[in-house]
Amino acid sequence: MKAKHNWKEETLAVSAVRERKDLQNRANGTDPSTVRQYERVLTQGQEMPPVKVAKVGEALYLVDGFHRLAAHRQAGFGAIKAEVAKMSLADAQAVALTANTKHGKRLTRADKDRMLDLYLERRGHIDERGLTKPSRVISAELGGVLSHEALRQKLKARGEALDQDTEFPDGYKPRNAEEDEAALARERHEEAEDLVDALWRTYFTLEEDGRASILAAVQELADRLEREEEPPTPMHHTEAAALLDI
Repeated sequence: MKAKHNWKEETLAVSAVRERKDLQNRANGTDPSTVRQYERVLTQGQEMPPVKVAKVGEALYLVDGFHRLAAHRQAGFGAIKAEVAKMSLADAQAVALTANTKHGKRLTRADKDRMLDLYLERRGHIDERGLTKPSRVISAELGGVLSHEALRQKLKARGEALDQDTEFPDGYKPRNAEEDEAALARERHEEAEDLVDALWRTYFTLEEDGRASILAAVQELADRLEREEEPPTPMHHTEAAALLDI
């Protein structure tokens, strides 16, 4: 069961808020285009939700809101609104682990893998009996970002054996073809979302002529798909992902 914390809203000096790598669940850290987007919001006089900060001893560690904090720094703001709670470092890690599961920039597959790896490193998947928790419990503790089936596959790939009696108390029931197709569709959807996310990152880092080229290519692809034609240059999504460096 997650510990309950007494969060109190405060205004903190931006320079006082510290960042730790083990409290960041983004695989590649903050995204520059998202930071610029948030910076524009701030410089236009709009407010953003407070970040969350764990007070561990006398240290103030950021547990939720890395893009917002970076935007405040980039915009030259000296103070930031925050919700602050006293807790141990272990509790801060638990809070930070599931940040962004309900808000903020969408989590990529790489982010979800990092969340799982951090969770495993801290032995969060082991219960008081020394057995691996059921995938449904692990999924809930990770904020529901990974399905039960995805977790089973990822745990197996990482050499973590599930206790079959705990995992399947009523006996193992293999998925039917319809469930297999649904799982595959979800995976393809996530891959497509990652590609779109990478495309936006590339778009915002290019000069104007580069952006125009991307827009023209995307428009051509959209037109062809609408006419149910093949894309102009057949390319598997994993190859496209490699080109976009995700």
